[in-house]
Amino acid sequence: MSAEGLRQLYERHAFNPGLTRDWLTVTHVPFDDLLGSETVESRVRSVALGSALLSVIGGSGTGKTSLVNHALNTDGVAPIWLQVTQETPPPVGDPLGFGQLLLATIVDDARRLLTQSEVDHSQAVVGERYQRQGTRTSRRGGVGLTPAWLTLDMARELTTAAPDISRPVAARDVTRQIDELLDLVQSRGLMPVVVLDDTDRILQVVGGDPTGELLDRFVRRVLPWLAERNCGRILSVHPSYLSNLAWRAARLDGRVGEEVTVPLLTEAEHIATILSRRMEVFEVPGELTEIVEAEAVARLFELYAGHAGGTLRQCLTLAQYAVVLARDAGATSVGRVHVEGAAAELA
Repeated sequence: MSAEGLRQLYERHAFNPGLTRDWLTVTHVPFDDLLGSETVESRVRSVALGSALLSVIGGSGTGKTSLVNHALNTDGVAPIWLQVTQETPPPVGDPLGFGQLLLATIVDDARRLLTQSEVDHSQAVVGERYQRQGTRTSRRGGVGLTPAWLTLDMARELTTAAPDISRPVAARDVTRQIDELLDLVQSRGLMPVVVLDDTDRILQVVGGDPTGELLDRFVRRVLPWLAERNCGRILSVHPSYLSNLAWRAARLDGRVGEEVTVPLLTEAEHIATILSRRMEVFEVPGELTEIVEAEAVARLFELYAGHAGGTLRQCLTLAQYAVVLARDAGATSVGRVHVEGAAAELA
């Protein structure tokens, strides 16, 4: 079984960290479950449903995106993931630019859904339905271009109510239109939750703007505007923000909302649970212990807790590459030597 399991693990790329949001939702193992708490995903979900602002703090690759995906994958929530392109400067430093971005995201999602034929929508976008206990049905497979909460009827209403966003308009007009669209979503029994993910890139904090000027403008001008909108708000926060003077001032007066810090995993069994979950979702036959040796999992945890710095993305990258090395070597399982080889080659 281990040889066949390793072959399928290799072919299905089950440990690949680079997944779309839909896949992240179904492969995520809640930190609450791993650590026996109700202070991570449960808290994110509770704050979002309460139309409040929450900052999720964690470095790049620590699991912020999958954490938020899982937390918001529940009935009654309409996550709106901000789509920021590589503009210079990004339109997130003032309420007008940010508002136009939010408006465009809502309308583009609706228009994209309406341009799909019913067959395209059911096959290409929805893909295979995958139900996790305690969560809303999620998509598995397909291109995942439109939100799961967005129906055709709501998409028609949103696009009918939306203005022509291609032309410049005053900030008050953009604000009014956004408020109307958010109210429309709420009228359908859903709490809209604006999610600003990958902000270390968007706000150019890491490897971008060394002065923190864009982050400073976002905190001083956009956050107060966003706080006035009738929706939940989730902000992914890189730890480097915490030393920014504007951010520190905003924390003191409550403008950054409640905070949840992505926790570190504390034992190798946590890594094993995450790998097992991925094998289950990707339908790899057999148990993890039959394909990935305990010493290999232990070494992955050591690397995660050591130079990987608590980075789940890097841990999964090492696991995936170790599978490749084991397969190339003609092994029947992934051993510690393959993890060591992966770490050496990817160093």
